[in-house]
Amino acid sequence: MAREATRFVYLIQFALCILAAFGLETLLEAHLEPQRWSTVLVIAKWAAISATALLCASILVQHLGLNPWIALSLFFIVCSCGLIAIFVKRQPSRALLFGIACFVLLDIGFILLGTSRQN
Repeated sequence: MAREATRFVYLIQFALCILAAFGLETLLEAHLEPQRWSTVLVIAKWAAISATALLCASILVQHLGLNPWIALSLFFIVCSCGLIAIFVKRQPSRALLFGIACFVLLDIGFILLGTSRQN
């Protein structure tokens, strides 16, 4: 019975990786017009503000007991929102694309490390 919950976690992680790949493909192939992506930028801004507020609250109030993996996930959310804003506001260069690829690999590496430690 316990193994089925782990399978569900792997299935969700795989689905999120596929969703991220489709999103990145859309960002890379389409010419991005900032006025068209204004809603995405507003959502990304508020997601980054919320994640930063949670991180700051966990630092200031020690008894919240925020798990380090959750703190790392919140940090990745803030970084992702910043990369989306940079990506939409200017034409992506090769260095920016390389940075995004490294960030995605780093994020996936930490996800795999976290799941391997749980088993």
